[in-house]
Amino acid sequence: MDFEIDNSKEWEIEGTEPPPPPKQHRVPIHLRTTAKPARVTAPPPPRSFARAARSVRSGTVRGGSVRGGSFRGGSTRGGSTRGGSTRGGSTRGGSTRGGSVRGGSVRGASTRRAFGRNRALLSFRPRAYDFNNADKFPVTRDNTAKEAWRRRQEPNGYFKLTISYERIYASLNESRKTSKGISTIGFVRNAFDHIGRETGAFVDLPRRLGDRVLLIWGNPSQVDAAKKDLGQWVSQFDHLPHQAWAKVASHSDDQKGSFARKVALDAQKQSFRRVPEEGVVFTAIGYFLWPIAELNPESFLGQNLEAFDDIRTNSQCHIAFESGKTRFKILAKNAASVQSALTRIRTTMCEIITRSVRPSHFYLVDTIPKDSSRELNIVPAATLNLPLDVTERSTAGFVPLSTGSNITQTDMETWTVFQDDLDSVNVQCLKRAALQTFSDLRYYRGNIVARARFGVMALTSYKKPEGTCHTIEEFTTMLRRPQTNAYLFRKLAEGGQGQNLLTTCSQSVDVLRRLRNSSGKTEPEYSASFELVTPGTAEPFTLEVDFLKVYSGGYVTSSMVWLKPETSASPYDSLQSGKGRVPLNIIFNSLHGRSAWQFEATTRNTIEEGRVTPQMRTFLSSLSLVSPEVKDGLGPAKPTLKIGYAGLQAQSRTLKTRYRYMVKHGPYVVEITQSDNVIASTPTKQTTSWEASMFNPEWDSMFATQIGLPIGKMGTWEASIDNLFAGRAGLPNEDDAGFVHFVACARAASRVVASRPGGQMYGSTGSVSGGWQVTSTSGV
Repeated sequence: MDFEIDNSKEWEIEGTEPPPPPKQHRVPIHLRTTAKPARVTAPPPPRSFARAARSVRSGTVRGGSVRGGSFRGGSTRGGSTRGGSTRGGSTRGGSTRGGSVRGGSVRGASTRRAFGRNRALLSFRPRAYDFNNADKFPVTRDNTAKEAWRRRQEPNGYFKLTISYERIYASLNESRKTSKGISTIGFVRNAFDHIGRETGAFVDLPRRLGDRVLLIWGNPSQVDAAKKDLGQWVSQFDHLPHQAWAKVASHSDDQKGSFARKVALDAQKQSFRRVPEEGVVFTAIGYFLWPIAELNPESFLGQNLEAFDDIRTNSQCHIAFESGKTRFKILAKNAASVQSALTRIRTTMCEIITRSVRPSHFYLVDTIPKDSSRELNIVPAATLNLPLDVTERSTAGFVPLSTGSNITQTDMETWTVFQDDLDSVNVQCLKRAALQTFSDLRYYRGNIVARARFGVMALTSYKKPEGTCHTIEEFTTMLRRPQTNAYLFRKLAEGGQGQNLLTTCSQSVDVLRRLRNSSGKTEPEYSASFELVTPGTAEPFTLEVDFLKVYSGGYVTSSMVWLKPETSASPYDSLQSGKGRVPLNIIFNSLHGRSAWQFEATTRNTIEEGRVTPQMRTFLSSLSLVSPEVKDGLGPAKPTLKIGYAGLQAQSRTLKTRYRYMVKHGPYVVEITQSDNVIASTPTKQTTSWEASMFNPEWDSMFATQIGLPIGKMGTWEASIDNLFAGRAGLPNEDDAGFVHFVACARAASRVVASRPGGQMYGSTGSVSGGWQVTSTSGV
């Protein structure tokens, strides 16, 4: 928080309640640790939450005041909506009309007249927010037992360790059983949290290294179940080999002292998750105003603000919510702790706003070939030779196809200028929407994927023409109407037909070149996806794993991510064929109807490291990708995916074979993916589909840093043209050259994919008139 500090005047503070802010919205600060109190100058309060949302994004909203005082007892509960204005100045008039807040977004590209006036105009509409369908980040909510622990109630039972906690800690530290990036104490806490989720109890960690007693909260049956599970957990340390105990006993006094200090410091930090002890005096108190009418803290952060536990422990402060004054109250021993908490609460607010923005969907005309017809006929996708299965034929929608007489010579004179205007509009739309979306996604904590995908655009809701067909002018106008809905049909081939796609890419040497691995070979890469369910539960989750071939010829796991199912069913994500939310979706359609490409960004919530169960870890370690046996120089085309653990039910599994090509003169990779899918209901039946996409490998590296971010932290990568869309190698990235180059590469790759044998589509024509045609999109 960049407060303006003014030491020219002292402020006398009495009592525990803050004084009303002066007319200049200056909030006093009084630190008992300083000889001369300071004054903080905060910006004027926004007039509405729409302005608050924009101000938070631009970094102009600052946290509240800091002063001396005390806080006594009581638990912190998320406040209820009391409507109206917020005191101390943040949101006046609070709620949003119609459930959305207006900000600033891209509406899409438009042209005044396709072949009349040659000026192409890009129009924008305000950014919309939908807090009812917000993509809420995962919060581990308290059970009754943990809530009692927060309130500092007496424990209901205890468990006596058969060996000292010092030996358990040292043996875990020595055996390296902790996961990457997780401390030894974190590993123990995750184990105790898992026992708590399974039994409904809460087990507190020892406060000192020499403790042998674990305190337990819960009812009698929960305490008994927790004791049983704790006994099984401790038993693994009773049977350690003699060599392991010898290493533990050989630790020096300095090492043991270091262990003791870490345990004591962690216990001190964990105390901030509980309500303050009676009579504690804090030398610094801060306030952060919150728009409770739109963002109910209990709904987004948990009943006891459980989401803020990491902020409490790391900033070493207590955080409560004062619902009557619609603000967070931060209590600490020094101003630095309060300042740190205010900064992270502000970033948390930015993440919630980012998750509440309505996704951006735009449908644009990519190119108008010189041999195009003046009219377009929209035909059912089922009449074309698309690789549709039985369930997709009734929901596939309609595909626009060029029909009728070709463009006349008179129109050709207009075409050149119009095409230039159209390209400029498309680049500006992509630039505005992409930079805005990726700037927001720096606040998103989870899995982010950005891809340009190739396929065929299918309309699911469109305006019927007045006559038998749409003119080009009518079609371009219809695409930017809000009632128009479309999606990209990504499946390019089924079964062995995808080999034609690989042949076409290999022969397109003027556009693509086969990408070689670190060994200089052009071998495909492999990954796998599993839809899993823990026995006895109905909540599914997903595991995605990438495999890396080693020099010995085998495969090892190179990366993995656990993904949660989506908690919200936003209507704005119903048209995309993958899973997860789609904050950005721009489809560029060729008027030939034979090809289209889509630039999209998808987000999915990940499972925290502490929520990964032992069964999940065992399932991951049991996976293997077995290389094929080669006899007389021949063998299977792909390795075999094997699962060695049956503790989790796999509803489906997919082995993906990825063939990669490099786009010439650019940083982009075209990836042809062959997906072999097997579902549990028909384990002997395998379906194979082929898709194509394009991406910059640097995107995956940047977005991977968003996974595992603690609450209140944001990505450090830069959402700029130079960082996201590099221009052609050796040329300066000026005047949107990076975006122009990206569009050119995607357009060229789309033509390669569409030119494959069997890639051209022809269908019957039909006659429709008036009104809007809407089809169901379920199953798309």
